[in-house]
Amino acid sequence: MNYRIVEKPALTLVGWPLRTTGADGANFREIPEFWQRSHRDGKVAALESLAGDLGLIGVCTEMKPQDQTFTYLIAIEKPSNKKVPEGTQTMELPAATYAVVESVGAMPKAIQEIWQEIFSQWLPASEYVHAGTPDFEVYPAFPAGDPRGDTTSDRYYCEAWVPVKKKG
Repeated sequence: MNYRIVEKPALTLVGWPLRTTGADGANFREIPEFWQRSHRDGKVAALESLAGDLGLIGVCTEMKPQDQTFTYLIAIEKPSNKKVPEGTQTMELPAATYAVVESVGAMPKAIQEIWQEIFSQWLPASEYVHAGTPDFEVYPAFPAGDPRGDTTSDRYYCEAWVPVKKKG
């Protein structure tokens, strides 16, 4: 698993929310469907035109462990000088240290597998624990025709950002 450790200042995100659950793997079905619907509805395009350096972001927030529900946002860094689309939700991410884990492969299988690997294998064996703030995915923009930007390609590239702190 390829990863790097990154110190990131606080971020303000804005995006389209979906309330979902991890119960019975519902999130593994509902989140890809949400992305497809948001592409069809023009919501992703509306955000892409305003995206900052990170590109599109998928963030998990408002976790409720008792019923495994959480909110997933298709988001971007909130632009400081541009109007954001009506109906979007704003959220603040605190400054944090992140393990940035590469995901390479066709979607959604590749990112789903990397999240499972992070929590079942990498994190328990690493020198880190989860820091308790939201995880997110980064979907960078690539030039047209680049297979790293083709979600059906085995070379598609995105990242899982996991907030961490040293054990002990």
